[in-house]
Amino acid sequence: MTWAPDSPRAPELADALRALGGGPPRMLGYGDTRNPQASPGRPRLIDALLDEVVGALVQ
Repeated sequence: MTWAPDSPRAPELADALRALGGGPPRMLGYGDTRNPQASPGRPRLIDALLDEVVGALVQ
């Protein structure tokens, strides 16, 4: 949930999921507290509105 598709390490995450048989990642693009490069310019998941996060997850 805390990565954006254009994050520097997004390809690494996709490769890891593929190796584990997890399918393609569904990155919701929220910022990660410990890794600011995960989704630059986006709000951190912990700061996002709950209804917004749930809506994104359900989609």
